[in-house]
Amino acid sequence: MRKIRLICLVLGAGILLAAVLAVNLCGSAAPTPEVIALDVGEGSATLIRTEAGCILIDAGPEDSQNRLCERLYRLGVRSLALVIFTHPDEDHIGGGDGILRRFPTEEIWTNGEAADSDSYAALLRAAKTVPVRAVTAGERRTVGEASVTVLSPDAGLAGSENENSLVLSVELAGHRLLIMGDAGEETENRLLNLTAGTDSLRADILFAGHHGANGSCGAEFLAAVAPEQIIISCGADNPYGHPDGRALERMRAVCGDIRRTDLAGDIHLDFSE
Repeated sequence: MRKIRLICLVLGAGILLAAVLAVNLCGSAAPTPEVIALDVGEGSATLIRTEAGCILIDAGPEDSQNRLCERLYRLGVRSLALVIFTHPDEDHIGGGDGILRRFPTEEIWTNGEAADSDSYAALLRAAKTVPVRAVTAGERRTVGEASVTVLSPDAGLAGSENENSLVLSVELAGHRLLIMGDAGEETENRLLNLTAGTDSLRADILFAGHHGANGSCGAEFLAAVAPEQIIISCGADNPYGHPDGRALERMRAVCGDIRRTDLAGDIHLDFSE
């Protein structure tokens, strides 16, 4: 009888350990799709968590690298299904090498643009063992409940570094997110022309382009997106004046729920219901 009890205890412990390991794949103790706009100061990093894995969009500046890695670890993240770098500005890729060194990653998406910077060189070294794909409009991948589609740029980079940012549409639990990277009015106007006469740009949540700079979030674009909520990722007392007061006025004209990482810290969006 004691031997049977011992076997049952061992089996029970094994099942519990397997469950814990499964839960910790992306750190979600419950099957809860969640999006977190992470406070990385003047930069951008967004985590999407699903039952099947995690997606990280951008990795903030280098000086927030340790804080970002620790934050992800505290959230229970142990690996990443997909890491997306919208463009190679330091405030979007600076923490990338630390992320790739500490979290096993299945795949990396970039816009294909290189940069002459220490952060970019460090990122390349850290990404040597990870498949890296330069993606353009139309690329799509699904991770659990999250479906990510690239809206811009088209094949062949032609705009400025910011306007070449990957623009992403994310479908998650019946909601649509539009993540603009550092894209501004040039990209907004091109997307408006491409989608004229449709509601293809409509999104429940808009992640404002270029940290809410005045060259982003044009009035016509905001009207087409008609977001219920706008997220602005920016640093407190940043030297660029982000978000710009004029851009905020345009946002307030269409949306009553504007959230900023410089004021709120991490912004959690729970789609469990």
